[in-house]
Amino acid sequence: MKKIVLTAVFGLVGLVGVRAQNEIDLLNLALTRHSPSARMAAMGGAFTALGADAGGLTLNPAGLGSFRRSSISLTPGLNFMGSSGAYLGANDKDKATGIYIGQLGYIYSQDLSRRYGGGSSEWKYVNYGFTINRTNNFLNNQRYKGINADHSLVDVFVQEANTDPNVFRPDDYPFTASLARTTGLIYPSIPGNDSSLYLGIVPNAGVEQSGRLRTRGATNEYAFSVGANYNNLLFIGGSVGLVSTSYTLINNYTERDHMDTIFDFKDFTFQQSQYVNADGAVIKLGAVLQPVEWLRLGLSYESPTWYTVSDDYLTKIDANYDSVPVFATAASPLFTPFTYSYTKPGRISAGMAFLFGATASIAIDYDYIDYSRMRVEALNDVFAAQWASNLNNTVRSTFRSTSNVRIGGEYIYGPMAFRAGFAYWGSPYQEGVNTGGADYSRLDYTAGAGVKIGKVGVDFSVVHNRTKGYWLPYYLEGRNTYDVQFRNNQTMVQATMSFRLD
Repeated sequence: MKKIVLTAVFGLVGLVGVRAQNEIDLLNLALTRHSPSARMAAMGGAFTALGADAGGLTLNPAGLGSFRRSSISLTPGLNFMGSSGAYLGANDKDKATGIYIGQLGYIYSQDLSRRYGGGSSEWKYVNYGFTINRTNNFLNNQRYKGINADHSLVDVFVQEANTDPNVFRPDDYPFTASLARTTGLIYPSIPGNDSSLYLGIVPNAGVEQSGRLRTRGATNEYAFSVGANYNNLLFIGGSVGLVSTSYTLINNYTERDHMDTIFDFKDFTFQQSQYVNADGAVIKLGAVLQPVEWLRLGLSYESPTWYTVSDDYLTKIDANYDSVPVFATAASPLFTPFTYSYTKPGRISAGMAFLFGATASIAIDYDYIDYSRMRVEALNDVFAAQWASNLNNTVRSTFRSTSNVRIGGEYIYGPMAFRAGFAYWGSPYQEGVNTGGADYSRLDYTAGAGVKIGKVGVDFSVVHNRTKGYWLPYYLEGRNTYDVQFRNNQTMVQATMSFRLD
């Protein structure tokens, strides 16, 4: 039975949209595209060569060496998402709003010159930091709607039921055709005979198809960092972090007899729910060199993140008929969530910052990441070993190494600071891979301002981007394929409050 369940999860579920533990799940875990603090976000995230910002430690822990005072900081934020889905010549819109904590940090700064009575030590500061930084956000709501005159999701369930011409075994399809049979969406042509040909309640299509995709969750990094300042020339640092990701996808797909022409059928909703929880560990090392007063050069290395992932997948069907006053419902069995190990690829970042006295700065960052190095390994399950091998092969043939570029600037006028920037996140897909125009590349436009009064600092930032999305509601072998093209826009507003503790 265990082998049959795994076959359903890893193979046949892919025919109807959500496919548990596929290459897209791995990519969601690998992406890091969120600047945790307002100052960092306003400057496009270009902080590999800069420092004295708790959010910047996600890029280069050497920035910790630039602190000269102990401090605490907190960054709440608002996330506004909008989406438009084009499907079968029609459009539908949705939106989502979320509140989150982007960053929480405590920095302890140790002035060595004070500690040793102003001696001649070249080591100026040794600083310690504990930070909680959000590095990705999965909030989104997306809708689509259209009239399909060609086929129905019910046809997929019928194909599954007729895969074996001798008999239909519902246990082979616990997430899909089994539920369709229980709710009456498919039925044997000879009542009570599972070896007879199965038929569907929607024989000639012509239904209104609609869907709503809701995603929630985030990636947070809990890091302990150490940084040092050598003679205001060299800044070095390292961190050990625990990374936690939660990701939820709820897909409600509905078909409706909008013209009331299908015998004894009103509508049905097929709900797919995926719950992913991943916990891992990562190490980061970095250095910043300031050979002259007006130039800083930064380099950092982020190790692969070693995750243990738990993935749960559930389905449910609710169906309404003209002849039955109460809807029919069926849910998939409750299986133990599938657990596997996953390695997220590491990252190398380089940056430079040009300093114009205490008045202004311009920073440029570059990242190198090889997404083809994502890997999975089955844990304590011999039946999933082949799945892991196949998925790793898919990753190698689908993804590639890519680059990110971030540029930001800051101008200081008295107690005020004004900032702007942009960030380009490169596509992880190889050339020629069909992504429906949604290749996961992204361009962020950023801006912000800040003010410092005494020991208190307040910074604001706005980040805006527009992206394309792609969704295949289901795949029916031998028939035309109709996909959804999403256009998404996101605006994130953050405010960082920092307090010096000296």
